[in-house]
Amino acid sequence: MTELQHQSAAQVAVARAVSRALFLVPNLQRAVVVAEADGSVHVRGDSRKLEASIGVDLQPQHIGALCQRLQQLGVRVFASESEYAQALAEA
Repeated sequence: MTELQHQSAAQVAVARAVSRALFLVPNLQRAVVVAEADGSVHVRGDSRKLEASIGVDLQPQHIGALCQRLQQLGVRVFASESEYAQALAEA
């Protein structure tokens, strides 16, 4: 796979991950993206009425791109689960 094909595949994976997260949690307001010990990636987030952990088909090295895209869409993305948990507690 050429570098251009690799970048294109990564962009598609990020777009699918964003679509999945926003489809399952409409009006996503806050989120944290975490890589689990088994290598899976989850978006943990909430809207006004729903809190969810969504598994997405994404390589951990693309978490930064996913976070950036969620931020572009108006989601407040936290750097760590503890920061996210603190924001939930304060809400």
